[in-house]
Amino acid sequence: MSQATLTMLQLTRTVCGAQAEKLRAALARLLENPDEEAVHDVRVACRRLRVALRIARKLLGTRRVAPIRRQLKQLLTTLGEIRDAEVLAARARGVADAGGKDLASLLDSHTEMQRREAAANVARRSFPSLPERIEALLAEPATTDDARSRQEAGVWERAQRALEKHGDTLHTFARLHEESSARQLHVLRIAMKKVRYTAEFFAHAHGPARARRAGVRHDQRQTLRAIINAAQAYQELLGELHDAVVAQDVVEGWLRGAGRPSTLPAGAETDATLRRLLDAARADEKRLRAEFGRQWETEDFRY
Repeated sequence: MSQATLTMLQLTRTVCGAQAEKLRAALARLLENPDEEAVHDVRVACRRLRVALRIARKLLGTRRVAPIRRQLKQLLTTLGEIRDAEVLAARARGVADAGGKDLASLLDSHTEMQRREAAANVARRSFPSLPERIEALLAEPATTDDARSRQEAGVWERAQRALEKHGDTLHTFARLHEESSARQLHVLRIAMKKVRYTAEFFAHAHGPARARRAGVRHDQRQTLRAIINAAQAYQELLGELHDAVVAQDVVEGWLRGAGRPSTLPAGAETDATLRRLLDAARADEKRLRAEFGRQWETEDFRY
């Protein structure tokens, strides 16, 4: 392997190795003390690893990467409901009265119980071994001629291909607007995560020394940073919108009696607080949809 030029294999080992270590540390914290930060860090590491391993799947071996990506997805799913509960508790704290504070306290208790149950589920399954499996994969990449060619490939050419593909995908959402369905906007949010994490994967090659080794010009680094910033801004906006929509769906279900936590007492007072929470979520959705309509522009991602 040439040492003069940064290769895809070197970049993949750097990025995935760092994320595997972050996942290991976050999982250890989750199993020892399943708090909100630990759950968040596990989920972020899983998402970043899924994107990075998808980029590198052919140079590492598609059949070897696929089961690890599936298990990362299963881990995300295991922790997914906790995120919704945390959002609802935070929203209840925003209801400026005693009822909101009482509801937030009850929801915090419910969320803490969910975290403990999820941590026990994680411990029972093979999730804690994921970092070691990823490190083993990086240590022994695939040995086919195609894989070796990809491992030696220049970084910037791969970045261009990956980001142009994402740009084409995002362009298919060009006609979305503030009245588009929540499902369409949710799919766009997921696409934004993928383009952001893809760009950040390649951004690891763009420190001054690494950029020279990778053959990346200053204007190319600026383009990459602009894509990351735009994707992050849209991801955050659409994430807030998604949280507002989920809050409405969950609270409406609770008011009908569907899936209502046992920690929430029945009664007119609790229902009145839930309705205030529902009204606030609806107002937030309306505001965030209007903001999305003002901002949305797919040309931000054209290469």
